[in-house]
Amino acid sequence: MASLVLTDSSQLTADDFEKLPNQIIGAPGNIPSELGGGLYLVGPTLHLYRGSGYTPTVRTRDDVTSRIVTSHVHLLIPHKSMHLFCNGAQPYKSMHLVCNGAQPNKSMTTLCSLSPNKHSQCGVQVPSLGELTARCVASHIPFELVEHVYPPVPEQLQLRIAFWSFPDNEEDIRLYSCLANGSADEFQRGEHLYRNKAVKEPLQIGFHLSASVMPPAPMVGQGRGQYNVAVTFDRRRITSCNCTCSSTAYWCSHVVAVCLHRIHLPTQVCLRAPVSESLSRLHREQLQKFAQYLISELPQQILPTAQRLLDELLSSQPSAINSVCGAPDPTAGASANDQTSWYLDEKTLHDNIKKILIKFCVPAPIVFRYTNT
Repeated sequence: MASLVLTDSSQLTADDFEKLPNQIIGAPGNIPSELGGGLYLVGPTLHLYRGSGYTPTVRTRDDVTSRIVTSHVHLLIPHKSMHLFCNGAQPYKSMHLVCNGAQPNKSMTTLCSLSPNKHSQCGVQVPSLGELTARCVASHIPFELVEHVYPPVPEQLQLRIAFWSFPDNEEDIRLYSCLANGSADEFQRGEHLYRNKAVKEPLQIGFHLSASVMPPAPMVGQGRGQYNVAVTFDRRRITSCNCTCSSTAYWCSHVVAVCLHRIHLPTQVCLRAPVSESLSRLHREQLQKFAQYLISELPQQILPTAQRLLDELLSSQPSAINSVCGAPDPTAGASANDQTSWYLDEKTLHDNIKKILIKFCVPAPIVFRYTNT
């Protein structure tokens, strides 16, 4: 039996009762005798109880005015002690509560949550079939299989698959951060960074998430500056994470902050298709321009590596880069045969377990104190 607790206002009057539309129909059932004041829907009859020990006012649907023909039901001027019951039945298309300007309390639950037609009546978006499909694929299917589907999956749907591939449970981040660090300290620092809006310029390219973290003030054990975070994920699991800070643990507070930002504020993260997908849309002149601009942006870091790759590609001798089809793409997700799992720093975890075992298993020295009597 679902119930809706109404808030403070004046007593529900007969005039207000007349404003209820005539299509309000509840499920057959009996009104519990111990219930207090309230409006009860039983079959085609509306029962208005004023409280325990009072004679109920009964109105049938024929008595209710039919001048309001709408799919919405408005309950006006509810009383503090009133409850609305629908006896477990499917309610009307939607129900709205008007409290004469009174603010509903936190314990109030709307019957719209039980409605089968929430999209158009309650303002709550019902996921489309494509969105539900993207969620399912993101959870269970490697992205390489999606890329090989013919006809090709539309790019917009690929973006939705990448969007839903990131984990959405904060407790998972807490768990693996605590396992990697041996305590919840790093997670709490990361949560503090997230709440203080320290995460800047988050960008998701395919299955790769990057962002900068700028602590608002020096934190305990940290210096002041900007830290760059990179996180890769697949099928709702984080598969690797890196940060430019000096922390020895991979699940540092900056990684935690970026993950929390992505979980709680996903619409504020810029979303782009995997790099390989974007490059496939460029023609030869655009590809050459892209490569040259990339090298000119970071010549000291990229130029030596770029020249080495060019030498291998142009070499007349057999080379590894020329013997395989395609090229790696860190933003394209897992391959078809990859078994995805959460990223865990096993070495650090083993060290933490050893420390705990030593702490509890190695006998502590016993000190005897002798005093002269």
